[in-house]
Amino acid sequence: PFPTLATLSTCQPNFDVHDVQFTGSASAKIIGLFSKTISKKLTTVLNEHVCSLIKKNGEKATDEAFHAAGEYLGGLILHSSEEDSSISTTSTKSLMSLATQR
Repeated sequence: PFPTLATLSTCQPNFDVHDVQFTGSASAKIIGLFSKTISKKLTTVLNEHVCSLIKKNGEKATDEAFHAAGEYLGGLILHSSEEDSSISTTSTKSLMSLATQR
């Protein structure tokens, strides 16, 4: 059977925001004075929340991709089986008609 569900079992993020730049206005220059503090806070927030976001959104997206792939492959297998069955039936009919003609 094709996989249908994904589960995130471990997650150990290691983001490190080195530099944050603000441009475009006088207030951006003032905010830029705190870029190191903002970088540290962004690093903390990313590392705290990224796993839950991946678990929430990534598992759903992966499950949907598995489902779509399974449907596609199932269709290919079914289509292939129908062709095999059709060929087999046609070959059997052809052989039977040859046998009865003699």
